[in-house]
Amino acid sequence: GCVLLNDFKATLLHGPRTWSHILDSEPPIRPYMDVRLRSDLLLYEKFVGRLHEAGMIRFTDSPLDLVTPFFVEKKGGRLRLVWDCRSCNRRFRASDPMSMPSGTTW
Repeated sequence: GCVLLNDFKATLLHGPRTWSHILDSEPPIRPYMDVRLRSDLLLYEKFVGRLHEAGMIRFTDSPLDLVTPFFVEKKGGRLRLVWDCRSCNRRFRASDPMSMPSGTTW
């Protein structure tokens, strides 16, 4: 586990050649964003500011991908924050298969 995280770029991400092939052969991902946040810049700025103050996001001058927020309604009417990370997820290699124990092992 530690080896994967210590050098995650080499162990978890596609190499430059594979990533270039993905960009050339797959259609671009158009991220989904909450309609209200997309249409109201002041609301979006306030939302991003609150996420930053809470330590949930950081800013960078050199982003690799775009991650956008949207909300889904939960039972009872509350909202759940969801992040559209599809463009970032394309950068990762497929994980190795893993055997999962069944409930009978307990």
